[in-house]
Amino acid sequence: RHGIPIAMWTAVSLNVAAFFSQGDEGVQILFHLEEFEAPLLSPDTPQERLTERLERVARGAPLNDSLKLALAQSAGLSGRLIDIALGAEPNASQTARNHAAKVVEYICASPPAALLLLERGEHARLVRAVADPDAALYLRKTFAAALCSMAALPEAVPLLAAEGAVGALHAAQASSQAVRRKKVEVALGRLAAAIA
Repeated sequence: RHGIPIAMWTAVSLNVAAFFSQGDEGVQILFHLEEFEAPLLSPDTPQERLTERLERVARGAPLNDSLKLALAQSAGLSGRLIDIALGAEPNASQTARNHAAKVVEYICASPPAALLLLERGEHARLVRAVADPDAALYLRKTFAAALCSMAALPEAVPLLAAEGAVGALHAAQASSQAVRRKKVEVALGRLAAAIA
């Protein structure tokens, strides 16, 4: 008597769960992370495939902290993403570089993942990119947001200050209205207070 409603409820629940997990790119990438790591880490990946993989990771990472942490924990991947964003990969299109920068920003939005980048000294590369007046505006804006996320971590403040993040963020704010963000102002205040 109660078997049919329970069976129907189970079937509906499974279909709803399957429907919602299909749209979560982050979960799909996390389940198949090795399929994304290899093309991102290899300098021999064709441009179209590199761009496609970076685009999918950029779509999946914003709302998935587990994926952000997994990307940060992957040996060499955060450094490679920064290389691509900085244009050090000749096989990367401008779109791929922008996606790589955005993925770095997303990784830095997760405190445990940001701490891993700090431990490796990757923050210094972000500071240098933000400070570079010749760097692309999108790169400076995106990496500035990444530094702001890092600056929210008390243990990051002295490391960022030592690398010149205050001057870099201030210069970026002053250089273009497009880079000005309230988030940067807050981070500057936090960094300046810690230094004083």
